[in-house]
Amino acid sequence: MAGSHYPPLPQGHPCLLPTESVFDASRAPIGGGRDVVQSLPQVSSRLIAGDDHSAMRGVPNEIIALFLRFALETAKQDRRRQGHHFAETDPFLLNTLRLVCTSWNDIALSTPQLWRGLELNLDLWKPNHFSANLAHFADTWFNRAGERAPLRLHIVGQGTPVLRKFESSNWASFSGQLLHILMGTDRNWVEWHFDSAPLHRACLRKGGLEYAWGFLGLGDVVPPWTNLKSLSLDLSDDDRGPLHVRGYGLFWTPESLPALESLHVRSKPTTPVTLDTFPPHLRSLHLTDCLDLLPCALSNLPLLEELVVESTDPDAAVPAFGLLSEDGLEPRALERLVFIGRGAAASLVDAVPSHFTFPFLKVLQLAGVSSGNAERELDGSLLGAALSRLLEKCESPEVTVSLEDSGLSSGAMHALLDSLHSGSDDRSSCGVHLRLDCPVPYPTFYHTEEQRQSPSFPIKSVALRCAARHADLLSFLEGRIFHIPTGMDSHHTKVFVPRLPELQRQGVAGSYQGLDIEHLNSVSLDALFTYDIFGHQYHLALDSFALSKDNVSPSSSDTASITV
Repeated sequence: MAGSHYPPLPQGHPCLLPTESVFDASRAPIGGGRDVVQSLPQVSSRLIAGDDHSAMRGVPNEIIALFLRFALETAKQDRRRQGHHFAETDPFLLNTLRLVCTSWNDIALSTPQLWRGLELNLDLWKPNHFSANLAHFADTWFNRAGERAPLRLHIVGQGTPVLRKFESSNWASFSGQLLHILMGTDRNWVEWHFDSAPLHRACLRKGGLEYAWGFLGLGDVVPPWTNLKSLSLDLSDDDRGPLHVRGYGLFWTPESLPALESLHVRSKPTTPVTLDTFPPHLRSLHLTDCLDLLPCALSNLPLLEELVVESTDPDAAVPAFGLLSEDGLEPRALERLVFIGRGAAASLVDAVPSHFTFPFLKVLQLAGVSSGNAERELDGSLLGAALSRLLEKCESPEVTVSLEDSGLSSGAMHALLDSLHSGSDDRSSCGVHLRLDCPVPYPTFYHTEEQRQSPSFPIKSVALRCAARHADLLSFLEGRIFHIPTGMDSHHTKVFVPRLPELQRQGVAGSYQGLDIEHLNSVSLDALFTYDIFGHQYHLALDSFALSKDNVSPSSSDTASITV
């Protein structure tokens, strides 16, 4: 070409170099992936032969056992599983964890702690006319829990058509299986939760457990429920007209459950029950939809420390306590009093202060008292007046008043706080620690000097879970509940708020308007909202009011068979 008269042609291959580079860069990971795929058969062979181990296989069995326990425990916090009252005892969940691999299954079978609680859902049970499969299932389960281990049993379910048919044709078999589970001589029960009308009809109505135990003729053998500490009874769905029941068929005498500390009872208001055999050593009592039991319960429980009164029906009628003596009742050991639901709060307004005195009260809580209907909301001033009447009779130097879960509107909360502020003419020596969800901004007319007066109960402290709006917080801090008129002994009120940079930049810290403002982190703030209530149904009751969605029906996995 050099000797030709034709000019040289331009070479086009340099413009292809970028494309080739991109192609090479794309081909490199493909080659790497091909190498990985080609090596998989060798890796699989080594794993099968045991010559190689994955990272999970190197984890000690004790740690995997902890994983399983934590998975069961944390399921209680899953709001989608609220149908399972005690998720750590759900056999379907444990069965799912056992199906992960053979190693996990072996570890689960050899970990006694995983088998110390069981929930039997009778609605998911498939009865067998020829074998005691329910009793066998429970025996196999609890035999893995260890000798004399503390056991928890929860029997739920109101009866599917299959179960009701089985009841009618094999009543003796059904009743016998349940009694066998409850009365096993090698059991050590510490917690029972019974939410099952079939169980009540089969075992508890006709003579109860004590009658059945005596019928066995075991002599001096100690019953397996001697160490029972927590008991929950739900008879609200028994639609077959329960007979007159003595102690719900469980405690026919006060000595029947000598170790019982926490009792939860839920039943229809029309259920005839005698309470004179309640274990007198109870420390916690939770009554749901049976407020008429209050007088008899309190008069027979001298050691009761906490009382939770709950109503799930916003239209529930306030019980008449007119049969009480004029002096009323004065449970001197009671320290924690909780009202959950609108019906329970209505009883506080209309009846409780007139018939009951709690001289050593330390915690008073209102939760879920709003019905969601503004036209039917309880009058905040009446609630505040009722609280004031209880506090006036209180001899404790300080009482914590918890309103953070009340659900009251701002208007009702204004009226309640104002009534608490001006409950009587004489100032009480009982100091109040308020616990609120968020600051309640006051209208400007609440700040006029004419309407300011001496608070009946000195506000020792106020804790706010949320204080995001700076203006609302300032309005609340300038409200009348903190006002001490000139010439009266002042006190330093502490106000605890979340640690928010916005509030600190606005100067809401330290001494403000005569108040001591403290900014706390979430851990320290949560500690102020902990009331040491140990009743085993207390948090579940609060969650039921916090959740607005309907109960989730059992999924397909919940109705699958379980390998025991």
